[in-house]
Amino acid sequence: KINAAHAYGEQYKASGGGPELSKETVSNILDLPIHYYVRADFTGFKELIDAVGGVDVYVEKDIYDPYYPGGTFSIKKGQQHMNGTVALKYSRSRETTSDFDRAKRQQQVLVALKDKILSSQTLLNPKKIASIITLMGNHIKTDFGTNEIQRLIELAKQVNTKKIINKVFDNSTDGLLMNGYGVTPASAGSTLIPRAGLGNYTELRAAAKNIFNDASIKSESARVVIYNGTYRSGLATTVGNMLKAQSYNVTDVGSASTSNQAQTVIYDYTNGAKSVTINSLEKIFNVKATQKQGSPGYDIEIILGRDYNG
Repeated sequence: KINAAHAYGEQYKASGGGPELSKETVSNILDLPIHYYVRADFTGFKELIDAVGGVDVYVEKDIYDPYYPGGTFSIKKGQQHMNGTVALKYSRSRETTSDFDRAKRQQQVLVALKDKILSSQTLLNPKKIASIITLMGNHIKTDFGTNEIQRLIELAKQVNTKKIINKVFDNSTDGLLMNGYGVTPASAGSTLIPRAGLGNYTELRAAAKNIFNDASIKSESARVVIYNGTYRSGLATTVGNMLKAQSYNVTDVGSASTSNQAQTVIYDYTNGAKSVTINSLEKIFNVKATQKQGSPGYDIEIILGRDYNG
């Protein structure tokens, strides 16, 4: 389990402890470098939010959780100003919703916290800054250096919060995960595994690497068809589902005229008009698109060859 990496790193005293093993685990799964970590305990989380005067979060639906540790937690839909205690409960509650809903709420709170820390009321208040620095030492650990933290603050000031892209991997109809019952050992308890199969992270890696293209890909809405040119049964459907999860407009999947296609090919019928979609597909399939003339009823055609190892 990915969430066991930190515990194992601490228990078995791996080099760098739990944070380093967590970074390594996530990096291996997504095939992306994880440069830094920030670890905060519950007390630090609450006190940090209180130190900046609370956060403003829009609650998307009523929550009533009678099973929350220590007593019932409830909050109404709508714009809410949360102190540290409420923000922690909002971020942790899951019994009457789901882990995926909880992950979305945690992302909400982190964005709100970022906004508050970078607001003029915080940055120009020496007392608040001093409180944050104290918390960093007592309850929050990170491998950011002092200069790197300063650079991070400068970069964060330039971020347009409305353009932040959040992604939660889940086991919904179009999600990239599925329940691991019967696949993983019973001793592992409740598990989620890649929809592509245990240990197959191809779809997750593609989603992570292309997450910033989603908005542009949706906007272009290029009609993509995928045809299986191999003997691998169901390959076009599998690849189609992967691309749909990443916002591609897949309009058809099926079999190619041959089952012995050596190399995957991408045909562009738009004369380069759907450049973001074409460029991102080229990266996924590691092949340069070929422009073709005609009006086949779609914009981009992908024929999967034996070289595709997803």
